[in-house]
Amino acid sequence: MTGLGVGVYCTTSIEYMYDPKLLVMGFPMPIVMFELEGARWVDFVNLLGPFVFAINGIFFGSILLLPFSIIALFRFGLRPRLPEKTRGFPIMPT
Repeated sequence: MTGLGVGVYCTTSIEYMYDPKLLVMGFPMPIVMFELEGARWVDFVNLLGPFVFAINGIFFGSILLLPFSIIALFRFGLRPRLPEKTRGFPIMPT
């Protein structure tokens, strides 16, 4: 839930100037861009607009869960651990 909240906040509140004639709103995936043409700003809306909130929420959610994933990786290793009874296979005569 925290990642979704941070994603929605960054989508709606962060804006930056990509260059002097281009204003971008939304981070990391922009929801709208404004281009200065003459004396007015022309908007270009992202076609994935309704999904940008979810995409940014998933991005920030995964970033927030990354430290826990790294800790789990070092704690439990890469391979799943088998119970003692199922480790190894008995040798069957042929």
